[in-house]
Amino acid sequence: MLIDFYAACRFILSEHYGQSCLVCHGGPKGETDISDGRKEGGVLAKLGGAISKIIYD
Repeated sequence: MLIDFYAACRFILSEHYGQSCLVCHGGPKGETDISDGRKEGGVLAKLGGAISKIIYD
């Protein structure tokens, strides 16, 4: 794969909600979490995001 004209490999790892994630990212959606942010309505074992890593040759 070429990224910005450099040979590279991209790895993507999916991240699913675990029980400890739901304290801040669970439901109900929009409710205030323990850090005064907003909960996202995440559900146990559902896709929560991804981590992307690019390794250049």
